[in-house]
Amino acid sequence: MVGEPPASEEDLRSLAHQLQLKMNELYSVIHNGIPSKVSWYRLCAAANATATATATARSLSCDSTLSLAPPRFKHMDDDESGLISYLEFQGMVREELLLGHKELPEKVLKAAWLALDNDGSGRLTVGEFGQFMQLGGHEKRDGAEKAEARRKAIFEANRRAAQKVREEQEALQDAHIISSMSGEAPATDEEVQHLASKLSTKMHELFSTVHNGIPSKVSWFRLFKHMDDDGSGLISFNEFEGMVREELLLDEKELPVKTLKKVWLALDSDGSGRLKVGEFGQFMQLGYRDLAEKAAKRRKEIHEANMRAAAAVKAEQDRLFNRDIARSMSGEAPATDEEVIVPRR
Repeated sequence: MVGEPPASEEDLRSLAHQLQLKMNELYSVIHNGIPSKVSWYRLCAAANATATATATARSLSCDSTLSLAPPRFKHMDDDESGLISYLEFQGMVREELLLGHKELPEKVLKAAWLALDNDGSGRLTVGEFGQFMQLGGHEKRDGAEKAEARRKAIFEANRRAAQKVREEQEALQDAHIISSMSGEAPATDEEVQHLASKLSTKMHELFSTVHNGIPSKVSWFRLFKHMDDDGSGLISFNEFEGMVREELLLDEKELPVKTLKKVWLALDSDGSGRLKVGEFGQFMQLGYRDLAEKAAKRRKEIHEANMRAAAAVKAEQDRLFNRDIARSMSGEAPATDEEVIVPRR
């Protein structure tokens, strides 16, 4: 290499980028068009293995006292020298990255080595090699940004496709439901109230705690959240029916689908095929009012029963007290008139 000029920083950057591209081409895994990251550190390990094999082969063909094999690269070996020679560097490029003289001339390699081995020691530390590989950082960052953009694009495309499929499925389901309800009359106010009461009662039966026969209040919003999987604030008939069957465990024997459809027609007054959270809340409030009236009636009954029981206890206590008084006076003569009239002082 005597007399050869060292590579410029631009040449080093270009070579680092070339090595990174080749390394990723050979060893990264492609998923959805995005290559996985491959560490440059594997090149150091490869250089060690390659140079050792080369040196061994040469030593077998030459007299051991005249062997010119370079010292073995021992990064992560016992002495932890972490050094790499030009022979190891060249072996990694040719045998690990499979870059031939046509793709990467020897002159370019030597010029790069002279620039990297600026102290003329004939060795690079693993840190120096790492700094060299980082020179291709702009290209690497560009690749990472492109990969991230690609991931986002794929995610958004998948999300849009899934949303489109879901909308198409819901449109078909809505069309089927509308056709199956054709000619059906919407539920009356009384029927809507009855179903709301039934759902509220079942919900409290499943999820509330009972004290003195009075269930604690359970929010209907938990039912809406169960139905509104996509967080749109809208529910379809299928979601409504799913909540009734899966969350409240009401089968067709307890609640026929025909009844559900009639109530749905009454609730979906604009024919949009969807109910808003507010519309569903108004429907469930009908059931709450019924439950509240029943709870108030129950409280009143309990209060009156307690009052009657307390009165009965008091009457019994009074009776026993009077009986005891009467017994304690048994055999006593009544007071005379003179005794009854208290003399004035």
